[in-house]
Amino acid sequence: MLKRITDYLYKVVKSNTGYSSVSFIVVLIGIMSVIILVVIAVCMLVEIFTTHTISSALDGYAAIIGAIAGLVASVVVPKAVNNYGENKYRHDDSETVDNNDSSLA
Repeated sequence: MLKRITDYLYKVVKSNTGYSSVSFIVVLIGIMSVIILVVIAVCMLVEIFTTHTISSALDGYAAIIGAIAGLVASVVVPKAVNNYGENKYRHDDSETVDNNDSSLA
């Protein structure tokens, strides 16, 4: 199972010119964001099941979630713009059709 996860992460981080550090940062930010959001969810669930109410400050949770969203957006948007710029003018051979060989007879 661990081998499959590492193989998948290698495929995600690999780009046309080798391994991309920006892709690696995007993957790490995604993993850390999920872990932090799971910790927040577990804290809220523990509080609900133990006290049967939410007495903690929800604006603190909202600030953390907003910070995570800002971090993800600040990393993913430049990566998406970069990938769009790289792939905008790339022509694959499978997309071009040669109409000169329609019939030779």
